[in-house]
Amino acid sequence: MKRYYLALFISFAILVGCKDDEPGKEEVQINNLSKTWSLGSDGYVLVNSQDISYDYSEFSIRFSSAEADKVYYVTNGHYAFPAAVDTWAFADQNFEEIVRHVDGTVMETHFENNTLTIRFNIPEPSNGKLQGGFGDFEFHLTEYK
Repeated sequence: MKRYYLALFISFAILVGCKDDEPGKEEVQINNLSKTWSLGSDGYVLVNSQDISYDYSEFSIRFSSAEADKVYYVTNGHYAFPAAVDTWAFADQNFEEIVRHVDGTVMETHFENNTLTIRFNIPEPSNGKLQGGFGDFEFHLTEYK
């Protein structure tokens, strides 16, 4: 009888000790984001469906995540990205939207092959003085290598 309990205990210990090595969706999304992204030769930037890529020709964004610290770094962000360095967090349970902390803007992310599309809206300011800095933004980016 002692052998039975010993075998049962060992089996239980092995099952408990086994770890699922498959990454969760959050980890997959973090790995997808954690690169440097730029317009490259095929990228573009649209605001209210109008191509303004020429304003963002030197644009790049690098996402990083170390444990709880999620940061992005932007070059040539113009009006779309008011901070060159900012923190971010996932805004939804599907890990497809991120919120940037500088202004609370929620950005939808979509990955396909080696491309990242970021969509977000910046509302028109009440004073109406900021031309070109509001509306529906869409960044179509490729991994910078």
